[in-house]
Amino acid sequence: MLRLLSLLLLFFVLPANAGLFDNKPSASFGGLNNSSDFLPVREAFKLSLVEASPERITLRFVAAEGYYLYRHRFAFQSSDADVTLGEPRMPDGVAKVDDYFGEIEAYYGILDIELPVTNTENGPFTLQVTYQGCADKGLCYPPETESITIGDGAAAEPGAAPSPTVIDSDYAG
Repeated sequence: MLRLLSLLLLFFVLPANAGLFDNKPSASFGGLNNSSDFLPVREAFKLSLVEASPERITLRFVAAEGYYLYRHRFAFQSSDADVTLGEPRMPDGVAKVDDYFGEIEAYYGILDIELPVTNTENGPFTLQVTYQGCADKGLCYPPETESITIGDGAAAEPGAAPSPTVIDSDYAG
């Protein structure tokens, strides 16, 4: 009799709980998945080519409101060994105490970076730009690298159709 009662109990209880652990936690369940609160990295930090010459490249980052870039996490590399990149020139950032890196210099809003270049052949090359930033709400993105073609059909923005574009770089910042 006990065996029959146990089988009946299992027969009714197991189907009721069958899907209990199948689903991932919802965004509203304890805040375990709040990715919808944050922008994708390339929307949070928009990179564009402002100007390119054989001596200088000017890049512009636009950080969305509530997002910032780390000064110490920028890196620039050329795909062509004959192209030499100098030290980037950036304005002073905002001093900030960051949860991940401690005392840092951060950039909010618009940031123009001037990158000295030695390109004696004046040939096209690909500039790789690495950066990292965070949201004030607490999400820190991993380092991101974008490639920009410089010279002969350089794109105004990464992934855009070739068309040399110069944007006025005057801004209050």
